[in-house]
Amino acid sequence: MFEIKRILVPTDLSVCAEHGMRQAVLWCERYGAALHVFNVVADTEPGSVKDKEERARVALTDHLEQYEPLEFKTKLELRFGGPAAKQIAQYVTEESIDLIVMGTHGRTGLSGLFMGSVAENVLRDAPCPVLVVPMHEREMGEAPPSRILVPVDFSDWSHNAVHYAKAIAEANGAKILLLHVIEDVVLPDFYLAAGTALFLQEPEIRRKSEERLKMMFRGAGGPDVPMEAHVVNGRAALDIAGFAEEKDIDFIVLPTSGLSGINRLLIGSVAEKVVRRAMCPVLTLKPFGHQLIDIAASQSKTPAEVAS
Repeated sequence: MFEIKRILVPTDLSVCAEHGMRQAVLWCERYGAALHVFNVVADTEPGSVKDKEERARVALTDHLEQYEPLEFKTKLELRFGGPAAKQIAQYVTEESIDLIVMGTHGRTGLSGLFMGSVAENVLRDAPCPVLVVPMHEREMGEAPPSRILVPVDFSDWSHNAVHYAKAIAEANGAKILLLHVIEDVVLPDFYLAAGTALFLQEPEIRRKSEERLKMMFRGAGGPDVPMEAHVVNGRAALDIAGFAEEKDIDFIVLPTSGLSGINRLLIGSVAEKVVRRAMCPVLTLKPFGHQLIDIAASQSKTPAEVAS
């Protein structure tokens, strides 16, 4: 079960930010968390600091009225100037925020909230899980998720994502779909013999991958929820979002590396591309920082231990 006490929703009162606000309110209602509404007031706003603060606070208060009556605590936080992503990260640490919920433009990239670079920095560097909610024609409404997708590369990060997915599935009566993408290998024409050998091995690779997915699910422990194992060929960065749309997925639990430098580019770039393309909310997880569940206490065995 999740332990969520404080949820932060950054907002600039734009349409795409509103999608994040709506999901944040739903999560606060479902998990009894307090809602922290965060706004960075630009230095370019006219008037004195006091005038800008008063206008911003009135606008946020009026905006929240559409959700009344609220059955949870709310807090409005205003910051002035400075890099927005840095302000958000600092506030997360100061207030021990458990979860950030933010809206984006979805398919057009993370260009909605506070401009794209800030949203990407929050997604990449936040010391807690981030729920990204795309703005698009498919309205999620207030219905709880019923089909949850977990992309799996058999790393420890994806193993942890299964724990999160099970907790969400149990709370919402949902089914989990585990997906492993066998990356296509592009070979030159003169390497045809090796390419043929790889093709002949594909059925065995798929079979072993499906078995490993089932072992990972069993080894994760936690509640007993419905599960499907899927293995496809393709490119993970492109095909995870396509699979989610094809299978009518309404929630994705996505592990990220959270690394810096070349390692982050090799591993984290897949997560960032999935978030850009996904047509449903994506909960991104990090191997560092605050966690919403006690994974060590809930897990039984790692995939390697189950396989041995």
